[in-house]
Amino acid sequence: MDFEDLREPSITSILLIGKLTFSAKVLISKLAIIIDGGGGGKDSVATAGGKDVAKLDEALNQSLKIIKNILDE
Repeated sequence: MDFEDLREPSITSILLIGKLTFSAKVLISKLAIIIDGGGGGKDSVATAGGKDVAKLDEALNQSLKIIKNILDE
């Protein structure tokens, strides 16, 4: 996918209730910071958008590390 074609990058996270022990809105909020944006939603579904398309790959690459950090909190 060519992310340069997007005006604002978006990230969507969906967690199955009862399968994971953290909130999707916590995860998406932390990822949104990387792309100079914000996010929110419910514990099971959250979305984010941001201004810095160039950092979308970085956000996606950091997602596993961020999930591990959330689980360690």
